[in-house]
Amino acid sequence: MAEAYELFSQEKGKLLKQINDFRETVKHYNLPFLSLPSTTSKDTALDVFINMNTNSKPLTQYDIVVAEIEGLQDTSLHELQEKLNIKFPAISRYFNLSYLILYTSALMQEKAPNKVGIWNMDKKLVVNNWDRMVEGLSRMAAFMEMNRIYDEDRLPTNAVLSVIAALFTKIPKEGDLAGQANILLKKYLWSSFFTDRYENSAASRAFADYISLLGVLLGREKPNSESKYSESDIPVLNRSLFPLSDEEELLSVSWPKRVSIRGRGILAVANYFGAIDFADGLPVSPQNVAQREYHHIFPDALIQQANKHLEDSINSTVALNCALISGRTNRTIGKKDPLDYLRDRYNWANESIIHQRLSSHLIPVSELQAGTYESPDDMLRAEKIKTDYEKFLARRANLIAKAVNILANGEEPNLAEVYREF
Repeated sequence: MAEAYELFSQEKGKLLKQINDFRETVKHYNLPFLSLPSTTSKDTALDVFINMNTNSKPLTQYDIVVAEIEGLQDTSLHELQEKLNIKFPAISRYFNLSYLILYTSALMQEKAPNKVGIWNMDKKLVVNNWDRMVEGLSRMAAFMEMNRIYDEDRLPTNAVLSVIAALFTKIPKEGDLAGQANILLKKYLWSSFFTDRYENSAASRAFADYISLLGVLLGREKPNSESKYSESDIPVLNRSLFPLSDEEELLSVSWPKRVSIRGRGILAVANYFGAIDFADGLPVSPQNVAQREYHHIFPDALIQQANKHLEDSINSTVALNCALISGRTNRTIGKKDPLDYLRDRYNWANESIIHQRLSSHLIPVSELQAGTYESPDDMLRAEKIKTDYEKFLARRANLIAKAVNILANGEEPNLAEVYREF
């Protein structure tokens, strides 16, 4: 009995020592905290909380909203999102699905698609409106595909996505209103790509455009006015405020692989007519767009050769000199003109194939076939390359600008109309 008591006392002593050690650790532990006034707004407090979180996987705004929604309703937003992604995988090709859900849900409640709008929206309505929101997002993805824009890397600006998705939740699938709405959304889409509307303050401008677009579609009266919304009240469609890019502006737009609204816009227009691959003859599609490469139409090697002898160098990496095709660029150009180079490289057998494949990218054929560069005088040869290249860019700018004006007017352009000389 004495031995058992002695063993108990030893174990008790060890335990008390551990407890005292823990007490000292907790007593002297520096626990960081930030005290906010009781008047602090909810969105500010949550923003501070997110920014202070330093875990290996920091919380996002989406995580906070998910937690709040699931606290209000016995619903797993993550599970709903997973089901949405399985049913409509095309949606996530265009942007982060979590944020598309939040931005679209905010606009459906007529809140701005930004942090403040997301914090302030009614979280119960996010779940209540879920099926309508899913339908809007799926119709948005189909609309983007109909306009030959297939993924985020080729999308000029993601600001349009939630606007279009939220509007589709208000638009019937069939009937006159559906047809009118599709024309209006087409005007909105292409105007967004070829004006300065979304170069900055994209979220607030998207919200303003959404309210005006919704007003037109639903026949609403403008605030503090008895008159109804009209297209002139939609900022992005107001050409006096936001004119469409002209040919001169298009000439200076940078390479579309960069994050550039106008650069990707030019590529989007070029893809609109099918963008038939030079080698396999297949049009661009959701299945092959990610495998295509950004190709210099007027060969980069030819331009670099000319730049060695020119006082004012010429830039080969402008958007108008780009086509999206498969295969690597062959840098062995020699003294061939671009059309001969392309004909030899792809074994184009007849003129109809040449015209079909080049015109599907809005590439002017005659400006590529300006004559050979056989001059023994390097300076004369360089000057001719420069002259021919500038003529090519000017003509392609003309073709792109024509197509842009037709698309931004909500119409369906055809190649004959775009190529027609006036």
